[in-house]
Amino acid sequence: MYSNEIYYYSNNVPKYFKTDLARFGYKFLDLESTFSQVNLIEKNLNLIWNENEIKKLIDNIDIINNSKQKNVLVISHPFLYHQQILTLNNLIKNNNIVILSTQEIKNLYSNIKCYAITSSELWCHHDFIYYLIKKWHKNRKPKEDALFLFLTALKNGMTADQRSEAIKEIYEKVGDDILPLSIETAKSLHEKRNEFNMWMEGTFNKSNMLGGFGNGTPRFDLYDKVFAEIVIETVYYTPTIHLTEKTWRPIACGIPCILLLNSANIEQLRLLGYDLYPKVLYDELSGCTEIKQASQLLLDFSIKLKKDDTLRIGLKETAIKNYKKFWEVKSYWEAGIEGVRNTFGFCPTDQIEEKLKKI
Repeated sequence: MYSNEIYYYSNNVPKYFKTDLARFGYKFLDLESTFSQVNLIEKNLNLIWNENEIKKLIDNIDIINNSKQKNVLVISHPFLYHQQILTLNNLIKNNNIVILSTQEIKNLYSNIKCYAITSSELWCHHDFIYYLIKKWHKNRKPKEDALFLFLTALKNGMTADQRSEAIKEIYEKVGDDILPLSIETAKSLHEKRNEFNMWMEGTFNKSNMLGGFGNGTPRFDLYDKVFAEIVIETVYYTPTIHLTEKTWRPIACGIPCILLLNSANIEQLRLLGYDLYPKVLYDELSGCTEIKQASQLLLDFSIKLKKDDTLRIGLKETAIKNYKKFWEVKSYWEAGIEGVRNTFGFCPTDQIEEKLKKI
């Protein structure tokens, strides 16, 4: 018999997370507006918190540490909250907070156990996209107008953070080899995407078959004009895993790519079975502690690529191998069941097997 403990959702837990847990068979309760989180903690009721409520957990840590209730922190952006989680980790006792992430999460915390409900790879793993990509490959007639595609736009007045500095340096050093793109503001791109998503949902019964790529829907028109894509991932400055559609887009399309990743993301891609070519470049990137040092390595390789046919062949072969790897059949359930079972101590889907045995 499975323990089926009652949990309450904080009002901040997003609807998509509730929907995902419901798919696994969990029937948790929404928090009534008359109750505050503190009321529920004092009543020893189990709570599911959202990532933007970590400060509330910290502020109420004494009550939590002296309570018998269980707390699940659902999180989609571990890198944004890493420092807060470290603080929480140092304060929490009795291991009564568990993190459940929407993608792979590294166990960086000694007093907080971390599990995942899925992987960022599966976000982009839509059969319909594969259908479109295969169709594109079949009829493809590429004409290389430039060596690189670099979809990260430089904006006037961009803040001088580490990532934008790396972007600026890439434009300065290899800008002549980057495909020139028409300038479109982020606002107009979002408007076009939202218009497209509304059409998809209205035409296909609220199903968006391209949703997993977010703003990164494959740009077949641009890929036909370049040899490789340069990608700078969202996060570099924390030891957290955060692989987005930026990385998966060229891999899913079978396009050579040069990836600026932190060591955690490099390790994760290799654990998943992807090749990163050339190996020596990504070994060196793994050892970098500063994004400036990492971007210089990427730039040096990009310059070599212009003159070295062997490197180009190696990147092409790696792209084909990773493309095949990405589109191997994977299971959402296999990725998620272990994470939710470890989080809640049971998984309702386990009962399906028992029911089948009785039929």
